[in-house]
Parts: sequence; structure tokens; C-alpha cells
Amino acid sequence: MGVVPSDLPRGTVTFVFTDIAGSTTLLRELGADEYARALAEHRELVRVTFARHDGTEVDSQGDAFFFVFRTPQQALEAAADGLTASTGGRIRVRIGIHTGTPILTSEGYVGTDVHRASRIANAGHGGQILVSATTSALVEDDGFELLDLGKHRLKDLARPERLFQLGSDAFPPIRSLSPSNLPAPTTAFLGRQAELERLKQILASGSARVVTLTGPGGIGKTRLAVQAARESSERFPDGRWWVPLGPLSDPKLVHSALTSALASEEPREALTASDPIARLGTGSSLVLLDCAEHLLPVLADELAPVIRAAEGATFLVTSRAPLRLESEFEYPLPAMSPDDATSFFLSRAHAAGLELEPSAPQSRLCERLDRLPLAMQLVAAQLKVFTIEQLTDRLSSLLDVQGQRDAEPRHRTLRAAIEWSHSLLTPEQQQAFRRISIFPAGATVEALEEITETDVDTLFALLDASLLRRRDDENEPRFSMLETIREFAHERLQEAGEVHGMRARHAAFYRAVASRAGRGLDGEGEAWLGVLDAEIGSIRATLSWFLEQEDFEAAQDVAGSVGRYWLDRGLLSELRSWLDRSLSGGPRHGAAFAGAINRLSSTVYLQGEYELARTTAEEALTAARDVGDQMRIQYALTNLANALEAVDLLDEAWPIEEEVLRVCRDLRGEHPRLLALALINISYSALIRGWYEDAVAYSEEAISVTREHGDQWSAGVAKCNLAEASLRLGRVDLAADQVMDAISAAVDFADRLLQADCLEVLAAVEVERGAHLSAARILGTSEALRDVIGYPMQPAERALRQDTLAKIRTEINASELTSAWSEGAGSDVEETLALLRAGR
Repeated sequence: MGVVPSDLPRGTVTFVFTDIAGSTTLLRELGADEYARALAEHRELVRVTFARHDGTEVDSQGDAFFFVFRTPQQALEAAADGLTASTGGRIRVRIGIHTGTPILTSEGYVGTDVHRASRIANAGHGGQILVSATTSALVEDDGFELLDLGKHRLKDLARPERLFQLGSDAFPPIRSLSPSNLPAPTTAFLGRQAELERLKQILASGSARVVTLTGPGGIGKTRLAVQAARESSERFPDGRWWVPLGPLSDPKLVHSALTSALASEEPREALTASDPIARLGTGSSLVLLDCAEHLLPVLADELAPVIRAAEGATFLVTSRAPLRLESEFEYPLPAMSPDDATSFFLSRAHAAGLELEPSAPQSRLCERLDRLPLAMQLVAAQLKVFTIEQLTDRLSSLLDVQGQRDAEPRHRTLRAAIEWSHSLLTPEQQQAFRRISIFPAGATVEALEEITETDVDTLFALLDASLLRRRDDENEPRFSMLETIREFAHERLQEAGEVHGMRARHAAFYRAVASRAGRGLDGEGEAWLGVLDAEIGSIRATLSWFLEQEDFEAAQDVAGSVGRYWLDRGLLSELRSWLDRSLSGGPRHGAAFAGAINRLSSTVYLQGEYELARTTAEEALTAARDVGDQMRIQYALTNLANALEAVDLLDEAWPIEEEVLRVCRDLRGEHPRLLALALINISYSALIRGWYEDAVAYSEEAISVTREHGDQWSAGVAKCNLAEASLRLGRVDLAADQVMDAISAAVDFADRLLQADCLEVLAAVEVERGAHLSAARILGTSEALRDVIGYPMQPAERALRQDTLAKIRTEINASELTSAWSEGAGSDVEETLALLRAGR
């Protein structure tokens, strides 16, 4: 890095990064001497052009420049002139522009804005100028022709960036990373190049909304679909999402599974923009629904409205049978070609520690296996014990037996291969194999050992036989079966008469997991959310088992304990369904009932059913008092007060808030977080009544309590209340600082309701500062967010919104208000905040 100029501008500045596209190729074409002359001319042209627009050179390395401008208008004009001046030469330059407020040190600029500008430049092509959303918003009225390219995930940046192009020239797709939760392959993709190119071509054509890859189990549908999705990032820049359907037993859970998949790889900031599935309505995304056959035909009915709403998405489905949807294109997958089958089989033999060459016996064995990848993989695992000729002879005998009861040839072959692998297991290994099929989506070693009584050596034997696979999860390794193998194993479990016993042991284990998770979610919630993401298939299976057995108390215990998981993941409808079914029978008393009915009260409140929330909270209060659970008593009272306030029964709610606060002060040593929540609730009640000094006192005490146990989420909620009270008392600058702290916490914890509330306060702050258009934009963002999460404004927010709008209407006309509001509605929270910071 060169010497940093001493006169670099401070505050809000605009960065411009440039470099030469294809410089290595150009060097090879021109030769070193000619390239050096062209590079020198290019450097001189950039420096002269940018200096003419008051740009300051911050740094240069090789063929790249880093300039800073005091205004975004200067930056765009310089970039456009520089590009025009270089047109016609051999050098093609790409340019990235971003506006921010970096820190200026003796070493130069520091901060994420520098990295963002650099990554934006790297995403472009030669001759292209890319502009950030922040810069675009600041020059929208200055006559620049900016083309919205949508959101793109860039390397090393936490959230997708909305990018604009200066000018209307056509370029290839942005060189961005497509957001994705696609599983990482554990082996190389071998063969199938013709099928891969065909599938990618179908997906790229855009002619079919639903592409169903069909074929028998074990033919390689999932592996091919995942590979095609992995190689289609440019075609689907807005995301490629893998939704495994194998663990689901109910087609109605597909919506929840899709929502979870869409949220799994999105940074928290991105989740603020909209409902995950609603996000598929625009842009270009790919959704891979894997292993759909067992949910047919009901699955097609469940998917039809989702497909209609998700106009920006293409759905790639793997299934043994088509869905029979009107918008469906079926692609039947053939068996591997002979050459591909040979390459695949030899590769699997190599993985087993054997080096083989192509041979006639090997070809005959592959043909005997119908060139099915899974069958070849299973048989290749036995090469440690048998020769190829022995495997062929033994497999032929087994196929003859299988053929008597299985008419579909390729399915018969696969079952024979699995049966063959199974027959080579010891009795103890066969027992473990069939019992592990009880897990719908895999399990940890602890769960496997306790539920199936399987030891580690047996797990290794099943892994070696390719009957089990390992995945290194974020928390610990998990072991699972391919769905085709799991089907076979579950048949063996039924034959052994062990299904009932295994499901009962499985449910008992995961009831205990749910109980621990319920306690943990009140503490280290982040860690437990990750655990439940992996175990949610088993939690659902546990609930289904208890409901089938009409053990409603156990179902209530699980649903009530894990309820916060579904709330935090935005799956209110699924949670409501489990709670309603669990509470449809069994005794209406006891600890499990108290937990479930309390959770139901919170859920219906969030869904806007306030009268039902009130009556349910009253029942929850009685149940909690009957079992003497102080924490649930306070939660029930709080739910009741919230419901009363929502229907403007403020005088009835206040004494309840006071009682909760009194009890929580007594419980402070045991439950400090409970006291913080009580203080937050009563501060809000004071806000509603106009008792602003009291609201300040309660909020400040709440913040003090949160510091004792590091509860940053509760602190954020308290600061939002505090900011509103400060604003009402005329302390505008103080309110501005407080609400920015609050909304930062809301974004960190992906709390969309708190984000919406903070935006209301932020808009009111902007009005007091005279920024009426900015306030209208912020209200637009808040309203759009509220529409998405389906949560109406509460009394304090309603009153604040009315006051803010009245003041806005005195300063700007209806057309200006509508325009600014619409602009805010089209922005997510992060974009709105970035624009606010840049404007300031």
C-alpha cells in the first residue's frame, strides 16, 4: 500500500474501486512489454479523469485503484467519464461504487463500507459500473440512469446486497454468490454429464415452473438434482434451497419445512424483509423438494398454492412418480451409461481401499446391478471380502428369489443389493440397522445408543457397509440413512415386531430433549435453536406418536416446551396446530397442561385473536396457580394483561401489571430475567397512559437488571420503550441514540416485531428533526413489515403513528407522502437504516 494522503475527506463519503477485467488473459495476449504500456496509459487516464471530478486516490495496487469522493454524484460522473474515455481500447475496466461513513485513521479508511465497495467492484464485468443501494438512493433525483439488478450475495458480506447498474448496456449475470442451503456432497460427482447438462438446460430455459426428476429408488435422483442446483447459481441468483421431504409424514408440514429451509442460510438482517415464502414471489430462486413420493398425491394439493404465489421460483422435485401438476415437466432419469457405471463402481472400490481396473467381470456385475448407483455402492463395499465373480454369483441367486415377489426390474435389483448387504451383517448389526430406521432425519450418537442400544463399533460397521452415512453437524456428528435404505430397514423393524417399542423409546427420549430445550430456550436460546433445527423431525414424530396413542398430557408437555422454537422460526400455524391437537383431549390441569395452554395464549395473541388470547390466558393462570409454578403464573398474568391492553381495557390491565412486578421483585434472585420482562411490560403500560417519567424509570431499571445476566434481547425491548418515553418528554437526541441501540438488538436477534416498533419511534424522531420525507419512508418500511408478520400495532404505537403522520402531513403533500411511503415499503430494515445513516 502506498502513502495514505493526509487530506482524505471525513464523514459520509463515496468509495470507487476499479480494476481491469481479464487482466491475466490480456497480459498473455499482449505480452509483457505491450501490456506494461497499456497499463501505464490506463493508470494515467483514470487519475486524470477522477481528479477532474475532485476524486482523491487512496491506494493503487497492480491494475486496481481505490478512490474516494465527497459526494456520490461526483463518483458516478467520474466513473461514467472514465469508462467512456477507455472505450475502444483493449482494456476493459469494471467499477464498484458505495457510499458510507467509515472510520478514518492514520492508516486510511477502516470499516465494512470499504470492503463492501471492493466486493461490489469484483462482482461486475468489464465495461460495467455497479452501484450500491445506498448510493443509488442518494442520487435518485439527479438524472442518473440506474438499472435495478436485484439482491446478490457477495463474498465475505453477511447479507445480500441490492445492486444497481449505471447505464442500460447488457452484461452477463452478476458474479455473485447465490444464497443456498444445499448439502455439501461427500463424494465427487461421477458420470451423468449428459443428464446433468440436460437438467441444467431445462432449469435454465424457464419454460417449466416445476421440474420433476423421476426414477426408482437408488438411481441417483438426489445426487443429480443437488449437483444441477449447485451449478446453477447464476441462473438463480436469489437462492437455491434444499427441502428434504423424507423425514415428513404429513404433507401439511411441507409449508413449515420450506419456511425453515428458506430461513436456514439467511443472515438475520435479511429475514427482516419479508415472510420467507413470500420472498419467492420475486427474483429468481430454485427450490429443490427432495424425496416426495411418499407424500403423494396430497402433496400436489399442498404445493399448488405455494407454486402460484412463488412466481419467482422454479421447483425441482425428486420423486419416484410425478406430481401431476399442470405446470410440471417430468424428466425420467435413466440408469447410468456403461462407461459411467464403470467409473462409478471403480471409484467406490477405491473408497473401500481396492485398486481395480475395468474388466469384463466388473462390467457384467454392473449390468447385473442395472447400473443403479446405490446398488453398485452397496455391492462395492463388500469387495473387501468377496471377489467380483463371487459377488456376481451370490447376487444372481438373490435376484432370482427377489424376482418372485417384485415385478419392477430395477426396484428388484436395488432391493437385492440392500438385502445382500443386510445378509452379511451380524445379528447385532442387523438389530441396529432396523432400529435406526426409527429416526426420520438421523440422530446423534447419544440418541442412537440410548434408543436403539447400538454401540460405536456397530455404527462403524454400518458405515463401512454404506448402510449408514455420517454428517458433521454444527454441534456434533449425526448419522442417518438414505430414504431407500431406511424403507428397507423399517420393513425389517416391522417384521421383528419392534416398531411399537422403538417408537415409544424414541418418544420418551425426545420428550426429555424437549423438556431440556424448553428450559434452555429461556437461557442460551441461540444454542438450543440450532439443536432443534436438527432434531425437529424427531420432535414432530414424537408429537405424532403421543397423539396417536392419545397421550395428550405428553403431547402437551412437548408442544409447550418446544413452542418458543416455532415462534422464533416464524411457524405460528404449525405451533397452533400442535397445541390445538394436544389440548383437544386429556386432563385440563397439571404442569403439562399449564405449559401448553400458556403457550397457546401467546400464540393466538400473536395471531391477533385478542379475545381468545384473553380467555386462554385466564385458563392458563388458573392452571399455573393449581400447580404452584410461579414463572408460569407470571407469564399467564402478562399474557392476560397484554390481551386486555390490546382491546383497550387499560384500567383492568394495570393492577395485573403491578401484581406481576411485585411478585417478580420477590423472585429476582431466582429469576432475574422474569423481573426484566415485568419491568418492560409495566413501562409499556405507563407509556400507554402518558406517564412518561414513570416509563423512563421502569425502562432504566429493566436495562439495569438485564446487565446482571447479559440479556441483550430484553435490553433492546426496554430501550425501545425508553426511547419512546424520552421522545415524548422532548429529549429528541437522547431518544435517537436509544432507539438506534434498540433496533440494533432487534436486528441481531431477528425480532421483527421489535424492529417494527423501533421504526415507529425512529420515524417520530425524524419528524422532530424536520426530516419528514425520511419519516414517511421509515413508516412505509414498518407498515410493510407489520403486514408480513401479521401483527397489528399496539396502543402506544397507534398513538405515536397518528401523531407522526399528523406532523408529516403539515409539511409535505399527499403525493410526496405516498411516494416516500411506497419507497420505504419496498425496502428492508437494513436498507432503510443504511439510507438514514447516509443521509445524516
